[in-house]
Amino acid sequence: MRPQWSDLPGGVRDAVQARIGHVLKTEPVTTGFMPGLTARLYTDDHRIAFLKAVPVDSPAASLYARERETGAVLPPGLPTPRLLWSGEGEGWIVLLHEYVG
Repeated sequence: MRPQWSDLPGGVRDAVQARIGHVLKTEPVTTGFMPGLTARLYTDDHRIAFLKAVPVDSPAASLYARERETGAVLPPGLPTPRLLWSGEGEGWIVLLHEYVG
């Protein structure tokens, strides 16, 4: 079973919310092949963001770190969701993308 929003340490959830606003609701995304947390986050100002996170000791952590590095340097205008923020803390790598639905 994939991790959920509530599995993230409080400091990590706070860091995400500092970037996008207070999260009112989360909706797990169950498709895909990566083992980490994937969820749509709905904020109190009616925004939706896509969150990916994985423990740093996961075998997939290097893939998330590479995605973070790549997302940070993609030029504007590409047909891909923008990386809004990324961080690493309390044992997690976190990627916050714009939601394209």
